[in-house]
Amino acid sequence: LDKNQKVIDVPHEIGGIDKSGVLYKKCDFGISEDAFVIVIAGNRLDQEITMKFLLILYEILEQNDKFVIAMIGDCKDVKHTVEIGHFSDRFYFLGNQKAFREVISIGDVFLNPPRQGGGTGGLFAILEQVPVVTLDDCDVESICGKEFVCESIIDIPNLIHKYFQDVEFMRKQKEVCKVNAEKF
Repeated sequence: LDKNQKVIDVPHEIGGIDKSGVLYKKCDFGISEDAFVIVIAGNRLDQEITMKFLLILYEILEQNDKFVIAMIGDCKDVKHTVEIGHFSDRFYFLGNQKAFREVISIGDVFLNPPRQGGGTGGLFAILEQVPVVTLDDCDVESICGKEFVCESIIDIPNLIHKYFQDVEFMRKQKEVCKVNAEKF
């Protein structure tokens, strides 16, 4: 946020949060069932995923061969950039999805890029007990809770790795999802 900006919590309702009844598995999108799926979702990903953030994603993928990125939403520019890179086979571009909430459920974690938005995706993630990784002072933090905040962008790879490696931490964060989702 700039100096003159601040986050204002506004009570709201989001229609359509009920499940559609569709059950997805990772393999429905060509993703191995033993992959650790990091979901990123949004309507403006081409504007929100900067080169700096893309380098963070590459750093995450370097940590473990089981890590993959699933992008939900239209992001042709990001896809083009990734296709010419070393990790192109570890990105899955799922496009826009009618059963948005259910597609998020294939994720092991929901990663929010540095941005103000993403609240609906974050909400659906905690409703599906998919832990969230976000920076502070944004819609996702406001909706999902401070328990999912990463201190800085450079700490994101280590936090993602912690979710993968630390079973007890993952279990606790899924419980936080459950508790925080109850207010919706």
